[in-house]
Amino acid sequence: MIFLALGGRKPECGSFVGASRIRFFRAILRNESRPLGSSTSQPVCPDVLVYVCANCIPQGKRLPRQWDQDGAKVLVREVPCSGKVDAQYLFHALEAGGRGICVVTCPKGECQLAQGNYRAEIRVHTVQRLLAEMQLEAQRVELVHGSADDSHEQLEQLVRGAVGRICALGESPLHAAT
Repeated sequence: MIFLALGGRKPECGSFVGASRIRFFRAILRNESRPLGSSTSQPVCPDVLVYVCANCIPQGKRLPRQWDQDGAKVLVREVPCSGKVDAQYLFHALEAGGRGICVVTCPKGECQLAQGNYRAEIRVHTVQRLLAEMQLEAQRVELVHGSADDSHEQLEQLVRGAVGRICALGESPLHAAT
């Protein structure tokens, strides 16, 4: 069926169609990642994943998309609203062997999209509770509040501080299991 959808031809190596998507996720689980400076098209398997609400970033500024900190690869993903970050995304990142996740939301009561930061907070606390039930460190998922009114340096310092606390926990026990 996949070949019919592609006009009878075999999918390209880098395309994410059917079996290619399965190989992509298996590669992540086996930690087949490329170095941060590499220009190949293989996926990056971050140690710490940061989801940042686009409304928290000062206008005209951006956080670096990736960096190394305390021996960990950090990858930043900008989302339209932190309320769009679902618990399953957080668990998938941890299952892939990541040390932890940081979710940056708007300050309490200041979400531009009504209740996005409230939803994100509930989801982060749910994941933390479930991690504790699995006898894993709940601190592997952290929620921080940033504001577009803060300076770019303050936001970056806030994120790097959260990443530092996650990195201090060491390797994820889930990483050793994969």
